[in-house]
Amino acid sequence: MKRRDWKKYNRELVRRGELLLEHDFLKNWDRELNQMNKGKRGKPFEYPEGFVRFLAPIRVFFHLPYRQEEGFVEALSKLLPELKAVPDYSTIYRRVSAFVPEFEQNLEDLGDEVVIALDNSGVKVIPKDGWVRAHGGRDRKGYLKIHLAVDVKTKQILAVEVTDERVADSERMKKHVD
Repeated sequence: MKRRDWKKYNRELVRRGELLLEHDFLKNWDRELNQMNKGKRGKPFEYPEGFVRFLAPIRVFFHLPYRQEEGFVEALSKLLPELKAVPDYSTIYRRVSAFVPEFEQNLEDLGDEVVIALDNSGVKVIPKDGWVRAHGGRDRKGYLKIHLAVDVKTKQILAVEVTDERVADSERMKKHVD
C-alpha cells in the first residue's frame, strides 16, 4: 500500500486556490483609449476594451452581480494604484453585456509545436428533482458541458464546444487536440 505524501498533497490543495489575474491592460490603458476614441462622436470611452476583457470572465466565474463587481474593481484599485478609474456598476453592465469575445480563426501562425490545456465545466440548467421529474419528464442530470482547448503560451482559445452531460470528456479530447 502506497503512503500518501501529506505535505505534498497539502501544497497541491493550497495551490488549487491560487487565482492569477493578468493585468496587462493597465500598460496600454491610455494608448488603447486614445485609439478607441479617435474620430468617435459623442461621449468618449473612459475604459479600454482590454479592461472589459478582464472584467467579463471575473463576473462569470465568480457569479458576481454588477454592483459586487464594482466592489471587486474598487478593492483591486487599492492593490493596483495604476488602475486609472473604477467604473460604476451600470457602466460595467453596459460594457460587459455588449462584450463579444474574439476567437482566432487562423491557427497557422501558432507553429508546429503548441502546448494546450484542455478543460471542461458543467453548467446546471435543470434542478435535480425539479419540475421535469415531478411532472413525468425524463430523469436527466440537466446540465451543459463547455469543452475548451487553450494555447498555454498565448492564452488563445483554440477550440470550444458545448455539449450535454451525456458526452464523455474523453470523446472530445482527440477532436480538440487535432
